[in-house]
Amino acid sequence: MKAADKVVKGASVLVLGYTFKENCADTRNAKVRDIVHGLEGFSCQVSIFDPYLSVDYNSNFISNPFDSGNKYDAIIVAVSHDEFIKYTHANFNQISQGKLVLLYLKVVCSKSTWKF
Repeated sequence: MKAADKVVKGASVLVLGYTFKENCADTRNAKVRDIVHGLEGFSCQVSIFDPYLSVDYNSNFISNPFDSGNKYDAIIVAVSHDEFIKYTHANFNQISQGKLVLLYLKVVCSKSTWKF
């Protein structure tokens, strides 16, 4: 984020995926929660989208980042759900605030259309 001239403290961050592994609803041992807590430690406003989990309106979960109208300073693809792999670079730009800051974990990008 700093390389893109974005302020980390208070940034709006979208985390895509929250489950333990791709294409399932199992959150046992999911390390994504550690990422979310770390971002919150920097006072980031974290939104989480995972198509395999129900939206809990008392938490950070959102139902669809493309329908909310929100823009994000950074986007983290944390789980390689098939849905996320189908996203395009244009999709990420659509929900990005300014210059796109896209981070991905695991081997997500090797299957995606948006790999860099």
